[in-house]
Amino acid sequence: MGITKKRLFETLCALGGKKKDSCVDFIKNDLLIKHVDSGVKYTVQKVDLADEPCVIAYRYYGPGMGKKIFIKIASDDFKKYEPV
Repeated sequence: MGITKKRLFETLCALGGKKKDSCVDFIKNDLLIKHVDSGVKYTVQKVDLADEPCVIAYRYYGPGMGKKIFIKIASDDFKKYEPV
């Protein structure tokens, strides 16, 4: 039983996102996910539902943690991450 795109948008907006075209932008930095195998935590920035659903997330790195690295997580890889 699948979830409708409208319902998914509503759920993501309830988590603090803001609907923008075919994406949901997250303006709060409290939606964290963790890569199951490595334990690395990422902040979700955007969920794109256009054609193939994906999540855009980032984490800080480097000296003083002033740099961001972004990742794009395809729907096939969602199972590799869990909420924090």
